Amino acid sequence: MFNLKVIGNIVLADKIIKGGSLLIQDGKIATIEAKSDAKAKQILNFEGCLILPGVVDEHVHSRSEPTKDIDDATKAAASGGVTTIIDMPYDAGAPVTSAKIFNEKVSLIKEKAIVDVALLATLPKWGGSEYIDELIKVGACGFKLSIYETDPNRFPRIPDSELIKIFSALSKTDLRVGFHAEIDEIVKALTNDYRRKEPLNPLSHCKSRPPVAETAAVLHLLELAISTKVKLH
Repeated sequence: MFNLKVIGNIVLADKIIKGGSLLIQDGKIATIEAKSDAKAKQILNFEGCLILPGVVDEHVHSRSEPTKDIDDATKAAASGGVTTIIDMPYDAGAPVTSAKIFNEKVSLIKEKAIVDVALLATLPKWGGSEYIDELIKVGACGFKLSIYETDPNRFPRIPDSELIKIFSALSKTDLRVGFHAEIDEIVKALTNDYRRKEPLNPLSHCKSRPPVAETAAVLHLLELAISTKVKLH
């Protein structure tokens, strides 16, 4: 006997099984059957409705805006069919740079989240490699850093000398490090130009970030990654 049986029109990659059954055991899909007489402890009948895989949103900023929180982000996710979010660590007031801050955020998630949440951690501008082990131990699924600076504390540009230390430490783990990859000097110079020339033009934001600002940043990070063998995203 299965734990759960879900009946409905099951959407697969190549077809839809109308009136199919999704059979769940120990929290995992055991099998999918077109016509099933299988018994289950619980049966959910969604006849005529589509049953789709839950979406994973890998880039969410649930707490970057001080007036928003985990409950707002996860409610919005659930309403759009997203069942797992990966939350960015650049929280307003307290970026997730230590085990203490990480655990505080985990407590909020347990209290407020209505979908699954995985948490990225980040690191301070200087001495960040010292925090890697403790953040991994408390459950960070990876790290997010930047070579473009919007704020020296919340969203700092990590210097290359620090990146080498961080990459070397992370290369000994299975975790990946992701980046906001833009060349700081290019973007800031063009931002200042367009603030003077076209301050009210919404396209000024795009114009201040030409493709080369990103491609040059990616090439730079790839060189550092190759030399340290870190897993880079």
